[in-house]
Amino acid sequence: MKLIVFSGTSDGNKLCQWLCEKNISADVYVATKYGHEVMPEMNGIYVHIGRLDSMQMERLFDNNTCVIDCTHPYASEVTNNIKTACKNKSAKYLRFLRKSIYYNNNDIITVSDTESAVKWLSNTSENVLLTTGSKELEAYTKIPNYEERLFIRVLPTVSVLEKCASLGFKGSHIIAMQGPFSIDMNVAMLKQTKCDILVTKDTGTSGGFLEKQEAAKKAGAKMLMIKRPTQEQGYDFEQIKQEILNIYNVNYPRFPLFLSIAEKKVLIVGAGNIAKRRVEVLKNFGANIIIIAKENLASLDNVILREYNENDLDGVFFAVAATDDRQTNHQIYLDCKKRNIPVSVADCMSESSFFFPAICQNNILTAGLVSNGKNHYAVSSMAKKIRNLLEVKE
Repeated sequence: MKLIVFSGTSDGNKLCQWLCEKNISADVYVATKYGHEVMPEMNGIYVHIGRLDSMQMERLFDNNTCVIDCTHPYASEVTNNIKTACKNKSAKYLRFLRKSIYYNNNDIITVSDTESAVKWLSNTSENVLLTTGSKELEAYTKIPNYEERLFIRVLPTVSVLEKCASLGFKGSHIIAMQGPFSIDMNVAMLKQTKCDILVTKDTGTSGGFLEKQEAAKKAGAKMLMIKRPTQEQGYDFEQIKQEILNIYNVNYPRFPLFLSIAEKKVLIVGAGNIAKRRVEVLKNFGANIIIIAKENLASLDNVILREYNENDLDGVFFAVAATDDRQTNHQIYLDCKKRNIPVSVADCMSESSFFFPAICQNNILTAGLVSNGKNHYAVSSMAKKIRNLLEVKE
């Protein structure tokens, strides 16, 4: 399968480095020469420069193409073009999405778009450190006395600097630097420019959002954040890697690790047939099993009948997501990942940090058997043979 990556962010560079390590070739498209310059030369990674519209993309795609969209979360037009072209050419589409790390916070002022940010800033008089790049810079020239009030942080390229100059920004108000920027560096910039407002976007961890947020607090500055244009669904970095490995049939075996779970708290969400099988196994190992489900479909004992919430993970050794609802199982995966809790997700191999094994044992020996996640029949068949060898009754 042909692999195409639309990059231009540090996330795209990181993915390309991983592809190179795995000897997986890809055509990588970046919009600017600068996007090419910051990407190190890598074997099997072929970089193309220039913006493409959906028609140009369609000429590159076919039904044997996997397209990975690693563009910026605010580049909605590009993402829409990629999606349209993939749909029209029946290409596989994977959206890498930086997780939003913004939560409702009284310290952050939020607006819906750049136009709203300009209106809000027009009703203030303080100096402003603008960290949203050069693409929409022209909109900010509508702010009264913008030449004196705005200090803009942009990439250090000739074309960007020429654009800044053409819009009337003086050199003393231009900070031409390539990130990442630490908390201390952000604080220093705020103090040096005497800015009491920092403007940013919801750029996630790799976009330096947390460093800006903490710097604004330390410097006593207000933080104005422009929300993401759309609420997208996508994959995190580990999920993208697993999807690619699946496509190229690269599957690493799971390392067998036998741990005592006696009296350990184990959470099972769901009360259907899969949950029932998990419970029957775990009881034999002395686990303290907590079962939460909206319905007790398999007539299990001691089921707490209600919806799952993240607090159910408090004190849990590991969790099993076995509901019939994809969204709920995915949320359990996300919550476990955040808390570093191992989780087995019944309906998604890539979200399972461990596979629940078929257990074969006698009074002396215990064996656990898993596959690569794709052949459950092979596990069942071989488990029967092993149980016969161990003289275990079926």
